[in-house]
Amino acid sequence: HCQVGGEAVEPQPPDGSEHEAPIIARRAPARLDPLPGTDKFRGNINVQGNQKWLNTSSPFVQNQPDYHTFFLLGSLSGPLTKTSSFNVSGSNRDIEDNNIISNNVQIYATNLNDLSTICAPGTSGCLTGNYSGSAINHPQKRWEISPRLDFALSDKNTLTIRYEHEQGNNKNNNIGTFVLPTRGQNSTSQEDTIQISDSQIISPKVVNETRFEWQRSNATANALNP
Repeated sequence: HCQVGGEAVEPQPPDGSEHEAPIIARRAPARLDPLPGTDKFRGNINVQGNQKWLNTSSPFVQNQPDYHTFFLLGSLSGPLTKTSSFNVSGSNRDIEDNNIISNNVQIYATNLNDLSTICAPGTSGCLTGNYSGSAINHPQKRWEISPRLDFALSDKNTLTIRYEHEQGNNKNNNIGTFVLPTRGQNSTSQEDTIQISDSQIISPKVVNETRFEWQRSNATANALNP
């Protein structure tokens, strides 16, 4: 989808209240961010994780596959020229989880050792049996990156261009408890976004901001046993 808009707004009091008595003497709107090109280089990184050996195993299955969780987040910003700056942020999420299927789940199949042969009760050759509990690996991966450029066109006019890409991949969804692996699915997702904004300080009381956004999303889901 695509949207273009412009609006003129009057700055609100710092505490966000809209119903207090009007302030007679007002200052020019304060900038929340440094003027592009005047800031220093800054960056941060954050790492989080978890491993199977740090947790208690599930009491519903005897053999549980290895699993872990890993998060990585970071950002870097700084000046490009005397009137422009950049900011790049990103993250990566890697979750290798397990879906636990309960013990003694009743199943109907023509071959009780092959879940792909599940059949409707009462049909010819359909057998009845019990499925023993198990743990199915459930990997979930997602990463995103978002670069941004800021340009000071003048001391009262700032142009910002931002792009964001996000991508995800999950396997063995919807499995667990009484839902067998044959009902699972794999899914993917991707999203791209472009944002452009132009901010102008018209007067000490009025700020005009024009925004443009373009976004494209794509998602798929494929059954493991169609």
